[in-house]
Amino acid sequence: MIDLPPSTVSKIDAALKWLPGFRASYMDTIMGEADGQPGWLRPWFHFWITVQHPQAASFAWLVAVVETL
Repeated sequence: MIDLPPSTVSKIDAALKWLPGFRASYMDTIMGEADGQPGWLRPWFHFWITVQHPQAASFAWLVAVVETL
């Protein structure tokens, strides 16, 4: 196993957020993760899916920007 400093891992994660595949599959990923969650988490996932679904591309960009900072 490679032991990387947390800052390196964060930089790699942020870089991956700028790939076109992240934006293309953003909502599918969130909706897929909602399946199989415990019942007490379903309202939380439903809330975020409802809020983000109309503007999924904007939220994907926002996630990329925030994680890059």
